[in-house]
Amino acid sequence: MDQLGGLSVAHKSVGQFFQSDGDARNFHKDLPLHNSYGSSYLYQPDLFRAGSCTCSTVSEPAFLSVVPYLQKDFGKSGSEIVGSIRRRLGHLYELSSEDGEIHLTHSGTDAEILVSALTLLGTRRSLCNFIAQGSEVGRGSANASACRHFDTISSMGNSVEPSTEIGLATDQVETLVFPLRKPSGERFSCEEIESSLEQQIAQKIAAGSHALLHVIDHSKTGIAAPSYSFARRMKRTYGEHLDVVVDAAQGRLSRGRVKQCLKDGFVVFVTGSKYFGGPSFSGAVLIPPGFFQESQRQLSLDLNGYFSGVNLGERVAEALAVTNREPTPGLWHRWLAALHEMEAYYGAPSEVREGALLKLSQCFQDFFQHTPNLITDIVFNRYGETEASKGALEALPTVFPFFFTDFNDSKKSMKAEMNDVRTFLMKKEGSKSELGQAVDLGTETPKSTLRLAIGAPLVNEVMGAYEEDRTIDLQVVVKNIENSVVPRLETLSQDLQQAKKQVLGA
Repeated sequence: MDQLGGLSVAHKSVGQFFQSDGDARNFHKDLPLHNSYGSSYLYQPDLFRAGSCTCSTVSEPAFLSVVPYLQKDFGKSGSEIVGSIRRRLGHLYELSSEDGEIHLTHSGTDAEILVSALTLLGTRRSLCNFIAQGSEVGRGSANASACRHFDTISSMGNSVEPSTEIGLATDQVETLVFPLRKPSGERFSCEEIESSLEQQIAQKIAAGSHALLHVIDHSKTGIAAPSYSFARRMKRTYGEHLDVVVDAAQGRLSRGRVKQCLKDGFVVFVTGSKYFGGPSFSGAVLIPPGFFQESQRQLSLDLNGYFSGVNLGERVAEALAVTNREPTPGLWHRWLAALHEMEAYYGAPSEVREGALLKLSQCFQDFFQHTPNLITDIVFNRYGETEASKGALEALPTVFPFFFTDFNDSKKSMKAEMNDVRTFLMKKEGSKSELGQAVDLGTETPKSTLRLAIGAPLVNEVMGAYEEDRTIDLQVVVKNIENSVVPRLETLSQDLQQAKKQVLGA
């Protein structure tokens, strides 16, 4: 093949497809074929991928799986490839057409706009969103749920002004943010969150609003709130005046949980990135049958800058007056790579997946026991006593927030310094590691946490799940972890101490 800057034409084309279709987060100001978080749209064969809680670098098998599609004609509308993506995604989540509809979005942030618009369209009341704090769910979520622009570029490539209305009158929709942490950075209990929420929901509904309650499961640092039992109780109490959306955009929800949420009438946000390791910005919205039956009003809302009708499906596109039918090959290629990862993951026997997750979670916890000068903030039981976990993915911690015991804050904020540590590790010759971006913990503390995270690509790697004629044995998987993952964690421990000295001067 011809080479372009050391890359084959095909490989560079895949990277360019992955980066197309989407908002400004798709682009890094300095690095070509990188997103704004510093992750590459090209695979990095020597990278230790331990950052699946943020927009992370795609694995080599998932990347290469898309190369054959470069020669395929998706047609003018792309309806065939979108239909295929929906079918494959539905099969992976073990859903039938009776369980709900699948709509593709460029990101979880765009999904907020879609669900708010549909909810508002289905009621004569004004809409009030109840959503978790932005540092834990995404900086654009509050604006998007209020049907406001959240970036300088819309998902379909239009220049827009952040925080300005997409088209609604200000009195039709609002967003109330509930904190998951105290100003000190300490986590609120689920009971504290729900007590405050219950009062606010009651007040808003009594004042004539329709409530859209967002359950986050889970946040960037592993917090799940409010509980499903609370959401079900609110739905029983307020009926047609309240809807629930489950933000599972971390991808760390069991298939059984997703199906139960749809059965309860809850909308669910899912992703092909984050836990599943597909390219950044691969979103989908699962809409249960009872959600949005018919329009109750006309909306002065133009969503053609955010969605293509071919990705939404005819019923929803028509209801929201999305007449744009432009192809979105970037989104489709990202989903194709993600599906390759997901199918390898769910193609393995469940007992092996569960065993691999258990062993990996133990190894990551041991890492913090043996690495000096680190403080962790790991959520070990995300549901507390309110809900039984469905499998290892929900029962075990797979995201591990941490920060250093001391840091030099004389020149930069802790968040900036922690992200500098992350950049150092990603560039470390001979032992590159990708961690999750830094997250601020509280408004009255400088503390900011980096995150280690287990993702499906790592599970697939130790299971040998990418191999076509694979025979997956749990004992072999455990040996693979001990022979490959444990040494990489030991190297990362040493690299963190070096990064601490070089970046933090401590």
